Amino acid sequence: NKLARELHDTVTQTLFSSNMISEAIPKLWKKDPETVFERIEEIKQLNNFALAEMRVLLHELRPSTFKEETLGNLIKELIKSIGSRTKIPVELIINGEYKFPSKIELAYYRISQEALNNIIKHSHATKASIILKILPENLYMDITDNGRGFDDKKIASANLGVTIMKERAKLIGASINIDSMPGKGTRITVSYNKKNNLK
Repeated sequence: NKLARELHDTVTQTLFSSNMISEAIPKLWKKDPETVFERIEEIKQLNNFALAEMRVLLHELRPSTFKEETLGNLIKELIKSIGSRTKIPVELIINGEYKFPSKIELAYYRISQEALNNIIKHSHATKASIILKILPENLYMDITDNGRGFDDKKIASANLGVTIMKERAKLIGASINIDSMPGKGTRITVSYNKKNNLK
């Protein structure tokens, strides 16, 4: 069920968009040939994103393979695929090196994915950054953008995936804080403390 949901939310929608564009190309070729090359490039970008997402889902199906990947590398791939769909530069800073359980790192990956998708779709930002601090006892992530921000009292949190991010953090025992104001951008911080989650 989980994988079906992830496929529907990411790969299926991406390929659907790619297919819609490809179907429109014959008509565009007759009316405006110059735009056809732009649409072809867009299809290429969408397919690259779907391919990157499929790799992550396959990692989930093969835990041994996923364990070999670092969170930093996964997010690098995410930023690369995101970059094919937007001109917003995303800076990634990684401090420290430590391997957490795959379910912890996957949750962080999904939160960063949701946050970056929100930046692309809603923020009107011109730049964004992700800071990862990976220590033996603590995993910290800071995601910021200089976009238009939002007032969480006036907008449904589900519309920005806020609820999903909070649920993912809760499932692994991590704390999450989403700070945003209209015109002031958005900052999301996620912190997982190993000691606090020992049973």
